[in-house]
Amino acid sequence: MSERGELVITTNDSMALQALPKDADAPITDFEIEQMRLGDEELARGFDRIMRAGERYALLKDASVHGRFMRLCSEVSVFSHRTINQVTRIARDPNMLRAYRNMLSTSGDSQHAANLVLPSDKTILEELCGLEPERFDGFVKDGVIHADMKRGDTRRALVKAVHLDPEGQAAPLPEGTYGAILADPPWQFKLWGDGGSQRAPDRHYPTIPLEEIKALPVGELAAKDCALFLWAVQSMLPQAVEVMEAWGFEFRTSAFVWVKEGGAGLGYWTRKDTEICLLGIKGSPKRLNADVREAIKAKRGRHSEKPAEVYRRIERLVPGPYMELFARKAHLGWNRWGNDPTLKEEGR
Repeated sequence: MSERGELVITTNDSMALQALPKDADAPITDFEIEQMRLGDEELARGFDRIMRAGERYALLKDASVHGRFMRLCSEVSVFSHRTINQVTRIARDPNMLRAYRNMLSTSGDSQHAANLVLPSDKTILEELCGLEPERFDGFVKDGVIHADMKRGDTRRALVKAVHLDPEGQAAPLPEGTYGAILADPPWQFKLWGDGGSQRAPDRHYPTIPLEEIKALPVGELAAKDCALFLWAVQSMLPQAVEVMEAWGFEFRTSAFVWVKEGGAGLGYWTRKDTEICLLGIKGSPKRLNADVREAIKAKRGRHSEKPAEVYRRIERLVPGPYMELFARKAHLGWNRWGNDPTLKEEGR
């Protein structure tokens, strides 16, 4: 190592790398064992050591014939082949390599400087790989990338950048009132354990705290007689009723239960394969037909996308005009209010 902590490849090391056996099954050399073990020792010590370990692994991998490096991982290293490949990818990422070298050049205490900015969690570091240089630097400047960042922070920031209205999050209310309102609020809810962050909704779209959802002026969109169809998170059913009441509606029943085809989903207790849409009313909305069924069997779509069948059933159940809040897609015959610039018109 240099005085600044950089990995230094000596002439002897370079010669040893060039002299590695060209047979994957040849006996493992003392040099290979030493390099793998040095990499293992560095890997356990934080971000700057992850970079050094990754550089060391990368040198061995590049110098090895096909199949030999995997053998070194399984026979010599205390870490899995996946972990070593993960670390190697981190060390080869241009943005992190550039940031790391910049930190080394501006501080005599390389370990301290490195860990001030970049996290030491391998999985988080791997999430940072592949970002455009401008995006990476912007995330560092804005504080999205920092030593104590959590898994999914960059993904959430990317989603937020895509969805945010450049004029501000609050789009103006459309004119008129509506006899039926369908709402799929971006619920914000607490997840249990680190693994939950990987399936958090704000990895896909910006979420809104409960009090902000309740404060939305949805009542101004409702006609004198209006039906509200509210998609609810099953762990937040009481809160969904609170939202209905805050918007000026009275809870009546469940309108629809979407039975998701294609296997069970996730869940902290039972595995979830259904989603509930609640029904609330304001005034006395008319029921047009008595043959509309509750259960909807349909395949899963993209994250938070709901089945098209629900729109047809609402149209058969109650009179319009029809309004959808927080639409993920545009539907013929429906107006919409929300904040998603990626909407595309969808016919029948």
